[in-house]
Amino acid sequence: EMIAQNHTKKVNQLVLYASQMLKMIEQNYSTSKCEVVAIAYAMKKYKHYFFKKKF
Repeated sequence: EMIAQNHTKKVNQLVLYASQMLKMIEQNYSTSKCEVVAIAYAMKKYKHYFFKKKF
């Protein structure tokens, strides 16, 4: 997964990069299902980037 921020109209600034190994059962998933697994991983791991915190 990569998260980038629009720095200018032509340049994106990379904010973070992460990866993980697929579990044995996940290795047999279709491409679209693997993409959903990756999105779920990123949303769980980096939820503080996506959702506002209450103070």
